[in-house]
Order: sequence, then structure tokens, then C-alpha cells
Amino acid sequence: MCRNAVFYAVLTSLFFVFIEICSYLMAALYLNDYDPSGFEKHFSTSSYEKYLQTRHPITGWPRPEIYGKNIGSKYYLDETGARVSAEFPMPGNACASIYGDSFAASSGVDDAHAWSDVMARRLGCRVASYGYGGFGTDQAYLRYLHNKDEAKTIILSHMSGDIIRNINQWRAFVPGAIDYSGWRQIKPRYVLNDSLSLKLIPLPEFSSQEMQDAFTRPYEYFPHDWFAAGNQGGVALARFPFTLSILKIIKESIHAPKRFGKGYFAQFYRKDHPSDAYEVTKRILVKFAETAHERGKTPLIVFIPQKEELLNYYETGEWFSEEMAREVAEESGAPVLEFGKYIVKKYNKSKVCGIFEQRGCNGHFNNIGYELLGETVTSAVLTLE
Repeated sequence: MCRNAVFYAVLTSLFFVFIEICSYLMAALYLNDYDPSGFEKHFSTSSYEKYLQTRHPITGWPRPEIYGKNIGSKYYLDETGARVSAEFPMPGNACASIYGDSFAASSGVDDAHAWSDVMARRLGCRVASYGYGGFGTDQAYLRYLHNKDEAKTIILSHMSGDIIRNINQWRAFVPGAIDYSGWRQIKPRYVLNDSLSLKLIPLPEFSSQEMQDAFTRPYEYFPHDWFAAGNQGGVALARFPFTLSILKIIKESIHAPKRFGKGYFAQFYRKDHPSDAYEVTKRILVKFAETAHERGKTPLIVFIPQKEELLNYYETGEWFSEEMAREVAEESGAPVLEFGKYIVKKYNKSKVCGIFEQRGCNGHFNNIGYELLGETVTSAVLTLE
């Protein structure tokens, strides 16, 4: 009896060892979505040390050293870090300011057609745009939190796709493709603590060797990055137990269209999503309004639809972010403007792509889109006075 038990125990163990060896071989062959050497080709100790010296100490970017310098980009920043204004080029005395990502910064158009300048012409005063490309809502809030902002009206814009940036620490891993040249784009993020309040995870202070180790084991060095390779929302890595790695890659293959297809980020607007993206983003927006109120300012939160959310509305009549917008307004007491609802009133589906810079509603807004955004937000600001 005892011998039989030992025999079957050994046989079972050998079976699982065999399965694990097979899984290891399969992992070595097929789990090749992530290649650490891709980062290493763009990395050097000297470049990393320079990055540490020049990065923005709070948000990661933009580098303060470029303030007030024309570095040859489509637009550049004045001495305060705001986009240069064609209407009011002298920094200071702004009546309103804007925070957010590249849509807040009016990427894709010149200074005169930025929606901050559209507002400035209507209001007759400077509107400072502190939006910057690649920002999450978290970075936008942090920029306001640490900024000396004289404006009375403070606008935070949240583009619907920003929700995935709010659960990300290393932008190189934001879906879909891994950007191996973007190893410098490391950012802070907020997580929820045990009491469901926001807790800041600041920029990491890795040594050069630790940063190189992070290329191989990003899940260890960026444990709060939903998308980092090896983490729950990232690409699977070949690591023990290898059988689980194989099962994960099979699951990813089945759900690949959902992960990277149309409206990919819509899933993160579900309250039950395990990333907590909905609650984190909502609480950042509410915290922004609370901070503005504490400073004696008038906050305005603007929801801007990305292509996927806009086209989804034409097909289904639903907005991914509508419930969040409503809850933010209720919990913060701040006015919330859902720009998508103004777009669909003015344009039908066959015409709406005419407000984007690229065909198929791709890219940022063009002059027409930013003009409409500026006019719409200005009307909202005038009702606040």
C-alpha cells in the first residue's frame, strides 16, 4: 500500500516535471514578444546619468532645461513651461490655464490655432497651456500641484485614452507595441491605498545598474505598472513556473483583438477592472478640483474623446467615460464639460473626421477641431464668472 503511494507520488512528480520542461521549451520558442536587448541598444551609463540630471523631478518630462528655448519642435515652451502664446506671448497675468496631455497642448497646429489662443482671443486675456505630450491625468495634476499658477480659472482636460497612462509607470510599455527607444519616459503614478485614497508612487531613483536590470525584470522594478512585461496586463515572460507562462500567452492570443483592437481602452472604464484604472482616474480628477478650490481657484474639468470613443458613440449611442464624468461632477462639485457631446451635435459620422489632422479620425484635432474645442470651453468659462 505504502509502496504504491510512493510509486504514484513519484510518477505524478515526474509527470509535472515533464510538463514543466515541455512548457520551458515552448516558452523559449514562442514567448518572444519582449526582447530586453532592444532597450540595451539605446542605453548607456552616460546617457542615463544625463537623463537623471535633466528630467523633470516631479513628472518625468518635459525637461526644465528646454523652457524658453526653441528646440525646433512644432511648438516650444516659454520660461514658465507653458506653450508660447501668439496672442499674449509675455508670460504672466493669465486669466485661465490648461493642464493635460497633447490634446491640451494642441499638438498638430501652430500657436495661433491652439485652443488656448482661441480662448484668449474670446476672453481678451492670456490663457496659459501647460499641457504636454504623453502626459497622463496624474502628471497633469502633479504639474498643477507644483506650479505657481496665477490664473483664476484652472482647466484640466482628460482625453479618454489617458486612463491607461494612469496605471503606467514606464511609457515604453503602454500598448500596443513596446517602444525600446523610449526607456527615458519613466513617470510617477497614483495607486489606491487600503482606505481607497490616492497614494503617490514617485519617480524611481534607480542606479545605472538597476535600470539595466529593469530591462530584464521590469515586473520587479515597476510593480505598479499594469503593462510592464511580466505584470498582469503586460506581455508574458518565460519565467518559472513556465506552464503558467504558456497558459497566459494562450489567453493573450485568444483575447488579442480585444486587447489591441478598436476601443481597447474602453475596458478600463469598467469599475470592476482589476487594474483599478477607473477609480484611480476618477479620484485624480476629483483631487484636482479639490486642490483648485483650496487655492481659491475655479476648476473646470473637460473630457475629450479619442477617436475610438467618438466612433463608438455613433455606433452604440454610449460614451465610455460618461459615468465617470457624472461621478466626478457629483463628488467634486466642479463643473464638467463632455466635449464629445458638442462634437456629435455639430457633426454626423460621415463628417466628424474632418476635425482631425489625419484621415479616419486619426491623430490630434486640426485647426477646425481645436477651434470648436476653444469656443466650447470659452462658453463654459464665461458661465462660471
